[in-house]
Amino acid sequence: MNNFKMFGLYSTIFSILGLVCAYFLWEHAHLSRMLNEAHNQCTQDITLLSEKTEENNGEIPVTPLPANTTKLTKEISPAPTYAPAYEDAPIPQQFSETLDNIVKRKYRFLLARLQLSDHELTLLIELLEKRENIHLQIGDAEMYPDELDYSSSDIADLRYDLEQTDEKIEQLIGDSETENKYTLLKNSDKEQDEFNQYALGLSGLFPLDKEQQETVLFSRLRHKKKFEEAITKTGFHMDYPLTYAQQQEIIAKVNFAAFKYKESYLNEVKPNLEFDDTPMSQFTLLENYTNTEFEQLQESLRKTIEKRGVMDPYK
Repeated sequence: MNNFKMFGLYSTIFSILGLVCAYFLWEHAHLSRMLNEAHNQCTQDITLLSEKTEENNGEIPVTPLPANTTKLTKEISPAPTYAPAYEDAPIPQQFSETLDNIVKRKYRFLLARLQLSDHELTLLIELLEKRENIHLQIGDAEMYPDELDYSSSDIADLRYDLEQTDEKIEQLIGDSETENKYTLLKNSDKEQDEFNQYALGLSGLFPLDKEQQETVLFSRLRHKKKFEEAITKTGFHMDYPLTYAQQQEIIAKVNFAAFKYKESYLNEVKPNLEFDDTPMSQFTLLENYTNTEFEQLQESLRKTIEKRGVMDPYK
């Protein structure tokens, strides 16, 4: 019985294989026939095309190209050039500046409005150069006292020379308004550097004219002066150690003074700058730039206060 079933199974398998083989043989024959027919048709088409070409040979009119002795040239537009720096662009601080360059950059708004004789103007510039030279020496002496072999007495002498030169400049300037501007400008290196970065960043999009630059810079410096007076009252410049509560109190007062400084400055200059709801306008860019500056300022002030240390209130 089992043998009979196995025989039936094998018979079925061989029958299926036979059908499959027969199908592939038929497909092969059918494909060969189609290829032969396609080959014959292509041969006929080529023969017919050759005959027609021979019949029409020489009958196709050929239109000669017109004689043209003038070379065809393509008009090439000149390469775009970068727009030159606009006339009122501020002068950025350079690594190696002469004293003359420093004076012209730092006091440009002051010198532009003075009404002095040629002799007085020459004398003023000489005094300003002398003043900036002493200022640079003091900076180097404070930063590298050991390397430059400056004693505390040497630095005190330089500070005295600076004060004497400032007095001579103020006497030569004369009027109180110009003297106030000089007072704001003489220690404004950091603020002017930050302002020039902002103004130069705008130069390709929304350039500030000279009046706007002067307004923004002097507003910043006036509010800086009020800020310095405010933090002096908090005891910020003292060097004695603090209790933790005193430390946190001074930090809070200094942060508030910095916030007031920033907000008062921005509110004052806003009417003088282009402003709209887009993120790209003179005022919006100044506001964003100033926010970053003041975050760094507050962090620096906090670290300065914390360096004084915290004492145990119970000792």
